[in-house]
Amino acid sequence: MKFIATIISSIIILSSLTMVQADEKKQKNLEAVAKEIKAAVKAGKITEKEAKAKFTALKKQGHEKKGPSLAEWIKKIQILVKSGELTKEEGAKKIAALKKKEAATKKSKKTTPKKKNSKKSSAKKENTEKAAAKKKAAKAKAAREAATKKKAEELKAAREAAAKKKAREDAVAKAAREAAAKKKAAKAKAAREAATKKKAEELK
Repeated sequence: MKFIATIISSIIILSSLTMVQADEKKQKNLEAVAKEIKAAVKAGKITEKEAKAKFTALKKQGHEKKGPSLAEWIKKIQILVKSGELTKEEGAKKIAALKKKEAATKKSKKTTPKKKNSKKSSAKKENTEKAAAKKKAAKAKAAREAATKKKAEELKAAREAAAKKKAREDAVAKAAREAAAKKKAAKAKAAREAATKKKAEELK
């Protein structure tokens, strides 16, 4: 009877380990199929609608009823202990082994890094690069426009300054000509008046 109980308990432990391994294998298979669906969409072999239907089917498959849980296995061991097919010590060892394996599996799942959606991250990166390029182009355009405007303003200011300088020089030259002409006219008038006066005196 003890030999039979040992065989039964061994079957329970092996079944639980197989269940955990099967779950891990199933998860990996689902991830592989998901990658294949994404690749097929990218290659144009299937439409996004078809891909969506396949992903839905995958999710349903992933949520299918699994084998007995840890609690159920522990319950089975406790039944064997109560029936006398296993001793309390043997039962405790079997339960401890199951719990240890379950804890190790959970820890493995937690420490396994989740794969990022490469398509989403690459699209985000592409959008970021486009935005950066657009910003850079806008900045360069603004700099060129500012430089062109500054140059135009400098040329305008230079032309206005040159025009003002020429106007001042023309005004000075005009004033000099007018002063010279006025001086010449006054000298000629004075000479005529002196000649007239001299002539009048000679006639007396």
